Amino acid sequence: MSSTNFYFFHFQEKQAEHFFGLIEETISCINPIFQTVFKTFMKDEDKILNALELPKTRSY
Repeated sequence: MSSTNFYFFHFQEKQAEHFFGLIEETISCINPIFQTVFKTFMKDEDKILNALELPKTRSY
């Protein structure tokens, strides 16, 4: 299983600690474009955690 699959697995399974842990471990080893994406994830970690933890609503 590639490391990319681990990111998706932990995100899909709502394992935020593992997801952000993988980002922190690998951010210095990846393509600069992906570093930008991962830095954005880290900056918006609280928003991502809310999206993973809170139930979805269908209110409009």
